[in-house]
Amino acid sequence: MNLLKWMPLLGCAAVLSLSSCSDDESKGISPSTNLTPDEHKVKLEQIGLDVLAKVNPEDHADLLRAMDYFSEIADYGGLEVDRDETVMSMAKLVGYVKSMCRTNNLGMMPQFASPDNELYSLAQCYGIYTYDEAREMWRKSASDNSLEFHFEYLYEPAVIKITASGDETKVYLFEDRSEVEYGGDKIRYEVYVPDHAEAVMTWNGKTLCSLSADMDVDDVSRSATVSSTFEASGYVFKQTTKANKTEASVSLTFDVKGDRVITAKANVKGDNMTDEGAIDDVVNEDSNVQDLFEDANGEINILDEAVVKMSCSNIKSLVDLLDDIDNEYYEYPSYYELEYADKMAAAYNKYMKGDLYYTDGDNSIAKLSMHSCFVEDEYFEDGGYYDYEAVITFASDSSAYSLESYFNDVDFNDLVNSAEDLGDRYESYLRYLLE
Repeated sequence: MNLLKWMPLLGCAAVLSLSSCSDDESKGISPSTNLTPDEHKVKLEQIGLDVLAKVNPEDHADLLRAMDYFSEIADYGGLEVDRDETVMSMAKLVGYVKSMCRTNNLGMMPQFASPDNELYSLAQCYGIYTYDEAREMWRKSASDNSLEFHFEYLYEPAVIKITASGDETKVYLFEDRSEVEYGGDKIRYEVYVPDHAEAVMTWNGKTLCSLSADMDVDDVSRSATVSSTFEASGYVFKQTTKANKTEASVSLTFDVKGDRVITAKANVKGDNMTDEGAIDDVVNEDSNVQDLFEDANGEINILDEAVVKMSCSNIKSLVDLLDDIDNEYYEYPSYYELEYADKMAAAYNKYMKGDLYYTDGDNSIAKLSMHSCFVEDEYFEDGGYYDYEAVITFASDSSAYSLESYFNDVDFNDLVNSAEDLGDRYESYLRYLLE
């Protein structure tokens, strides 16, 4: 069963880009508890507007234009990076950097917590690639300690330099046994991970952005700690990820020119989560991924003003229950009826909970849950069908709204327009990457 059905509960966070942890000291009852739902809309929209006001696309103009141009000449110039007869491309790494700048997206940072990400892979390649404008092609020269891309943008020199340092640790990922039953061999996937890797882009004598990752990994105990930092014009994303067989956690922050805008953290506990055999069984569909996990929780906070907390008391039990309900109502039209929707919503509510807080108090302002609902659809005999949706219920008057209807484009018009305008301004610096 796909857990994405629960994800709309984070819609209020996504609308506002919410993220972090609240103060441990008890603050008592928040004066905001008694706000009406409409007054909450005004407060939440203002928090979102305050975040957008901190972000200035002009801060990243040079970076985005240079990245866009590099992507173009990398494609049309036939740039290929060879190591051990494996062809790799800068495309994904450039795409991550572009997305983090353009959308200020913390969600891109976990890409660098994986031991087989593009930064680690590219950091183990060596060579200096220089773009020949006249011939529209790349020339390679030797380097024994870095991977570099040299080109000119607006008649000024630009360089992307990727280096690795420290020892390399071999990390076992998984074993693919899918071809064994057809007489094929098992395929064992492993990667070599450097202690430190970094990528720096300079243009016209100034640093446009830097990305670094440090990894402390023990393949014997199957544990790892990864710290990643991305910085561009005073915008700093940081992430620390830790994982072992029984627990995994991630913490993220986003600062703009010294001001903390976002903090987020999540934690999941389980059994043999990083164990070789357990991962192999999941990859080869000999066991279910939910069997590795127990409980999970997370918090997201913005500007130290609003916090969303989410938790699941038992991931395996929830997924198993959802699967059981699906198996019971697998025939049409039973999965479009009220009984099915009620059971699915109750299953989520049994194991998952969510709360919205303001940081001037430690009591919940609103609770997040799942409820059944009727969806109008003229193609159904009864004019529609039953489904389940995320609902926000306010403490002040116990009124409940679907997230979709509460966070609507009309009541949050200023925020929606500001966000779209910000996106358009970022995209105005991109040509090739948006084709």
